[in-house]
Amino acid sequence: MAFVGIDHSTTAIRVAIMGKGKGAQTLEFPKTDAPTSFMTFLGQKIAPMNIEMIAIAYSMGDSISAITPILKLRDRGVRSLEGIGHHTGVGTRIFDEIRASGLPAVAIPGLHRGCKWLDPRFTVLQSHLAAPKKVAASFHCFSKLSEKRKVRNIVVANVSSNTVTVLIRDGRIVGAVDAALGAPGLRHGPLDVEAIRRIDRKELTANEAFSTAGILKSPYDTVEKLFNAIRAKDKKAALLLESLIMAVAMEVGSLITVSGGVDAVALTGGLGEVRTPVNIGARLASYLGRKVEMFSRFSAAMGAAEMARLVKQGAKEIVGVPVSPGAGE
Repeated sequence: MAFVGIDHSTTAIRVAIMGKGKGAQTLEFPKTDAPTSFMTFLGQKIAPMNIEMIAIAYSMGDSISAITPILKLRDRGVRSLEGIGHHTGVGTRIFDEIRASGLPAVAIPGLHRGCKWLDPRFTVLQSHLAAPKKVAASFHCFSKLSEKRKVRNIVVANVSSNTVTVLIRDGRIVGAVDAALGAPGLRHGPLDVEAIRRIDRKELTANEAFSTAGILKSPYDTVEKLFNAIRAKDKKAALLLESLIMAVAMEVGSLITVSGGVDAVALTGGLGEVRTPVNIGARLASYLGRKVEMFSRFSAAMGAAEMARLVKQGAKEIVGVPVSPGAGE
C-alpha cells in the first residue's frame, strides 16, 4: 500500500509515491509537457487499488483552513484563480481527474487570514501567507530535521519561482512571509515604487508586475541562461543571484529574530538544492552566520505524501494544521 503526494508548482507537477518504508519514488513533468491523462500516468507507476491516500498541494488553498477531503471542497479550496500568479489549467485538470477517480484524497490548505491557528500578528500584516505546497515542503523539512536532531523551532526558506519563508515554533507552523511581501524569487516578487508607477500608468497589471519581479531578467530570462552567464564570469548575472540570496537571508533573519531564535534553518524549492555554479545554501549560510540544511525540489511532494500517511493514520493535526474530522476514512 502507498501514499501519494502531489505538488502543483509554478512550472511543473511533482509527485511522490511513498510505501511502507521511509523512501519515496519521485516523478515530475513540466506543465508544458503534461500527460493527457494524469491518472493513466500515475497508474503506470502504481496500481490505483494500492493507493491508500492522496494529498494534493493545489493552488493557493485560501478558502480552506484544514486538511480536507477533496469531495467536500467547493471550488477546489480556492477563493479565486484570478489576479495572482501564472495559470495554465494543468493543475486544475489533474485535481479534477483525482476527484473523479474516487480514490481517497485530501487537499492541504494554504496559510491565510482564515487560519485562526496561526500567530495573529502575521495575518494582520498579510491576507495570504503561503500556498499549500509551501506548507507541505515545510512539514517535510521539519520532520526530517526532527528525526535527525529533535528540532522544534525552524525557519524554512522555499526559493524557486517565488520565495516564501515559513516559521515553525514548538513544532507548529505559526507564520510566514509571502512572495508578494518579501524576497523575490526567480520569476515573482514584491512590487517596488517603479512597478507601482507603471501600474498606475496602466503599462501593466499588478499581476503582470508581480509575475515579472523576480531576478530572471533579459538577457537572463531562464535559469539556464543565468547560470551559464555566471559560469562565464558575467558580473551582472552574478549580482542578480547574489541579490536574491541576500534578500532571502534578510527574510530568514527577520523570522529568526521575531521567534527568539531557532534550532535550524532549511532551504528548499527549485534553488534549494543548487550547488553549482553557486552553492546557494553555503552563500545563505555565510549571510546568516550559521549552517543551512539543504533539501530538494521534491520536498513539497514528499511532505504531501507524508501528510497523507498521517491523515490515514488518524492524525488530528500536522505541524499545527488541523485535519478535518473523518478525513482519513
